[in-house]
Amino acid sequence: MQSVAIYITEGLTVWDDDEPKRTDKPYLWILFFLLLLGMSSIFLLRPGANSPPRQQMPSAEDLPVVSLIDAKAHGQPLFAANAQTGVWVVHTEGGRAVVRFLTALGDEQWAETVPVGNALIASSGRYLVIGEVGEPRFYVYHARQKLALAVTTPGALQALSISQTGEVFAAFTVPQTDPLALRTEVALYSALGHLAWRHSLSEQQPLAVKQSASGNTVALLSLSFAEDVTGSLTVYSRHGERLFAHALAGRPGLLTVRDDGEGVAVTVGNDIYVFDRQGQLTLRHDAGGAVESLGYVGDHLIFTVLRRSVFNLRLEYRAVVLGENGRITLEHRSRQPLVALSTAPQGRDIFIGTTTSVALIGYGGESRWSLTHDWQGAYRAATLDGVHYLVIKSDGQVVQVRGD
Repeated sequence: MQSVAIYITEGLTVWDDDEPKRTDKPYLWILFFLLLLGMSSIFLLRPGANSPPRQQMPSAEDLPVVSLIDAKAHGQPLFAANAQTGVWVVHTEGGRAVVRFLTALGDEQWAETVPVGNALIASSGRYLVIGEVGEPRFYVYHARQKLALAVTTPGALQALSISQTGEVFAAFTVPQTDPLALRTEVALYSALGHLAWRHSLSEQQPLAVKQSASGNTVALLSLSFAEDVTGSLTVYSRHGERLFAHALAGRPGLLTVRDDGEGVAVTVGNDIYVFDRQGQLTLRHDAGGAVESLGYVGDHLIFTVLRRSVFNLRLEYRAVVLGENGRITLEHRSRQPLVALSTAPQGRDIFIGTTTSVALIGYGGESRWSLTHDWQGAYRAATLDGVHYLVIKSDGQVVQVRGD
């Protein structure tokens, strides 16, 4: 609820010492002052005169409909994302991962168990890739074909991504004779699992890899130990040609690539840097705190940030939508940790979930609806159409939240 503070300042009258003081009938001035005070109290003290305006609560008709679609406990959710025809969900259960594909309404189409513990997961459209950190094998799933292929890599996996055409970009470390030497390799695999190209990078530790939806832009974010410890951003074309490489002053964190491949964004400390496909810096934004998630929806950046309020130093969680020109189009603040963000592929609304509530807000700040919940903290959310939002609870149950 928005609060309004009213400040009342008393006036101070300074009299000139040379002016003669008024002594004629002083009781009349006293009576006049008391009368004025009494009349003003009618307006200042009447009920509701100085209270903050009440926020209009949505009626029962405006609230979304919440339905339990699947009451079965599938295990803790690790991942949820929209696909072209449904929603991907990955759970962890008994040291293994369970890959599930749901319809837009939340009905399960199929589920398969994969021998992956500490999982690396990425999806794009109808494809999902999953592997285990430190293991030399990844698995590709298709929305209709289930397990499409399993590929063994020459080294221990560190990061994975996949395009809408099923091409997998992987970063892995290769064992060396010298135990102190660090050799990293990146490789692109076709949708059939064939090696398309492979590059070696010395003294770099991979942090993240991302691709554009079509796969025309492929990015690697890593730590470089060549001299001082710095960040490194390397961007390739789909054919393995290096488009550009930048050293990043400071410790890098997150990486994302626009669907059309025309923008690559990284975080370094509290800053967000955006580069075009030629390597030119097009935007630098100070997030004012630690960026916890980063992604693109169209040409807008969506990120969450943890920062302290300048007024009372309390922690604030913010969900921010940043336009291509660097203008903030939405900034949603919460005292509760932000657990889930979700947008439809072509939508203009953002689903924002905290540990105690969820809300649907337009990019311009318009509130569509909101509700409180008891789903616990570790839930995930995704939507295909921007109307039916699927919430995967901490135990794996599926809840559908449907607005107008």
